[in-house]
Amino acid sequence: MSSMPIAVWGNLDSGHGPFPPTPAILGIAKGGETTKSAFNPFSASGNVVAGKKGVHRQWDVRILHISLTAPAFPPEIVVNAMAYNGGPLPFTKDGSSSVIVNGVPCARLGSKVICTSSIIAGVDKTVLVGE
Repeated sequence: MSSMPIAVWGNLDSGHGPFPPTPAILGIAKGGETTKSAFNPFSASGNVVAGKKGVHRQWDVRILHISLTAPAFPPEIVVNAMAYNGGPLPFTKDGSSSVIVNGVPCARLGSKVICTSSIIAGVDKTVLVGE
């Protein structure tokens, strides 16, 4: 993957199956903190921004996919409550290997989410990030 737009707070993933896309709109890490694990409670850095929004990073979370049709919750949650590497919410599982934000790879358009979706929107097209 070549240079891609950087992902920021509020980015949207692709969803999967009957589950619609969901945004990364939970808390912002004011000091840029991250647990570097599935238990990270943040959706973006608060001290590194692009286009006035916090940069979204590996391990940053998004709201849970919820379907209006059965099953209401993603199968990975119904079958195994620990599906997100032990964490309660889907998180971005990868990012740029060359651009690090607060000690972790920054996410960009196309970055994968632990639930098999990927980031499709909510990026700042003025900032391009390489591999």
